[in-house]
Amino acid sequence: MKLLIKIILFVLLTLLLNTFAFASDSVGLKKVLMLYSNKNPMSYSDLVDQGIHLALESSEIDKFEYYIEYMDKTRFSDKLYAQSQLDFYRQKYSGIKIDLIIAVSIHAIDFILMYGDEIFPGVPVVFCSVGKRRVENLSYGPNVTGSSVENDFVGTLDVALQLHPDTRRVVVVGGAGNIERYWETVARKEFRGYEDEIEFIYLTGLPMNNLLEKVANQPAHTIIIYSFFLVDGAGRSFDGNEAVSLISRASNAPVYSQIGSYMGQGVVGGNMTNSELQGEVAGEIGLRILSGEKPSDIPVSSGGTNTYMFDWRQLKRWGISESDLPPGSNVRYKDLSVWETYKWLIIGAFILFLIEALLIVVLLLNRSKRRQAEESLQIANDELKKRVGELSSA
Repeated sequence: MKLLIKIILFVLLTLLLNTFAFASDSVGLKKVLMLYSNKNPMSYSDLVDQGIHLALESSEIDKFEYYIEYMDKTRFSDKLYAQSQLDFYRQKYSGIKIDLIIAVSIHAIDFILMYGDEIFPGVPVVFCSVGKRRVENLSYGPNVTGSSVENDFVGTLDVALQLHPDTRRVVVVGGAGNIERYWETVARKEFRGYEDEIEFIYLTGLPMNNLLEKVANQPAHTIIIYSFFLVDGAGRSFDGNEAVSLISRASNAPVYSQIGSYMGQGVVGGNMTNSELQGEVAGEIGLRILSGEKPSDIPVSSGGTNTYMFDWRQLKRWGISESDLPPGSNVRYKDLSVWETYKWLIIGAFILFLIEALLIVVLLLNRSKRRQAEESLQIANDELKKRVGELSSA
């Protein structure tokens, strides 16, 4: 009976200690809210998420508990929807002390700037994946900082013209939503300096079926610049990859874009945004804040997250040589040759073959020397026997 009581007490004590340990770990966790403007899933948000986690998890001091919200603001932008989100977040996070908010893209930071002090009073905010021009127009307080992204239409057009020097027409493709219209305005402004030498056509705000028909029937010496496409002219919603994939497959001209998350969907490439790097920069800023730095002391980071990226398959499709690409370009989806794939295995096998061949040669030489020695020994032995016989007969 005493043994049973001791066992029960031991089990209860173990459970109690584990409970305290779990509670202690929970208290020590930094709570990070990641607020995404779009619906889930979208490739760019997945890449941003990877970058944020990569940066935060590099901390040797803090551990994190993540809260993730997808606002779906590209499809639902009316005031009633915004109010329902506000009520939902207010109730959901009323009993949770958030340590850091990372707002991804313009709708998320707009929401936080409007309602953040009400729902998350005093919580520092880091924004990312917000266009540089948008950041310049934001009005934010001392508790907010972040990083901007450069949607480089000019850099992408320049590299496309470099790869297609006989271009006579540039077709700019975009959707019908507010975001798409904003970026169409930006593109028109930035491309104005090229219009004396090249014809520009803007296929924006069309139903997808009409757009696909038009991009499939472009004249020779045309390139396409794919901007943003979330809603077509008929009100149909698309995620970024779905639309660009449809357009790239239908197009009879090479498609370029400044958005890195479209890589692999049929675009040739461009001077593209790097979504994972954007998330990583935001995560690093978040670590600095959680380590005690004030957001107001951390300037907004701009630039440095664009890369010349190209799809090797599309280079082959359009007859573009890798040697013509800008130095340092990142070429993806390349089909490696047998040598490129198994280079070190082949080298290792060749070295092993040489070693084995060398060993065989050494063994053969040793065998030859041994035979020569045996033959010499036999001759000496025969000579000795002959002399012994001669001595015996004498």
